[in-house]
Amino acid sequence: MPKRKTTESERIESKRRKIEVMRLYRKSDNVKAHDRERKRIARSKPETCARQNALRWKRRALKRQQAINPHDDNIKHTKCVQTPSLYSPSCSCPLKDTFNSSSPVTPFCSHCFMNNTHSALNDYSHEKHYSKADLRARGFTEEQIAIIFSVDLDEADFCKTCSDHIRKRNVPNLAANYGFRYSEQPSCLPELNDLEERLVALRIPFMQIRELGRDRQYGIKGSVTNVPNDLHKSVDCLSRNVNDSATI
Repeated sequence: MPKRKTTESERIESKRRKIEVMRLYRKSDNVKAHDRERKRIARSKPETCARQNALRWKRRALKRQQAINPHDDNIKHTKCVQTPSLYSPSCSCPLKDTFNSSSPVTPFCSHCFMNNTHSALNDYSHEKHYSKADLRARGFTEEQIAIIFSVDLDEADFCKTCSDHIRKRNVPNLAANYGFRYSEQPSCLPELNDLEERLVALRIPFMQIRELGRDRQYGIKGSVTNVPNDLHKSVDCLSRNVNDSATI
């Protein structure tokens, strides 16, 4: 005997009954007690305790380091890092080394936060080291290897974001051979203070540097506020009249 097909209204009614049963099931005191016991057992597992202790010791080390050097830009905050003065002579931020150096792989891997700050404070870093032979073993073509590595480079360290691309047999999006490089730093920029940087900037950023995930690269969060001036003009002296300064 062929099975009778269910209509649309019957399927909707069956789904509604299942939802109602699950709602009543979750309201039961026995079910709530069982869930609490299951979560307690999960929290008492050795691997869970080890992971929580590692994160706790990491936060303590960061707080201790920040208490010793409250004005040190090298301290990696867990949630947010305010944008530093990149070209200030007193700035020792690793991001300054990124702008001042031309990485042969990507602008972020060889001179980024990983090598300067993150590995020093976190023993569980996922930074990967790859060579040309490793990429050939993973199935990369010679053309892809030539894009990732320069001619005079046989191996390099990659951050977790670029390592994920390599693990999927893809070329990192920020490969330096794609043309994404920082220009050379002008000789006049290290002499500028924070106020002078704001005066000559074409746009004033109100942004923050944030982590894109654990052991990953950093991204810029926020918006850019355009200055109501002609972008081809720059200020060489302070205005005597505030109304002529064209500032926000």
